[in-house]
Amino acid sequence: MAERILVINPNSTEAVTRGIDEAAEPLRMPPAGPRSTASR
Repeated sequence: MAERILVINPNSTEAVTRGIDEAAEPLRMPPAGPRSTASR
């Protein structure tokens, strides 16, 4: 899996940058990486 996704904001207005940031939120992982849960 790629380590990062590069998003280019050609509009570069604050409102568009904020919208892209909010839209990308579900794609972000915690700093320590994905968590896994095991159960028995």
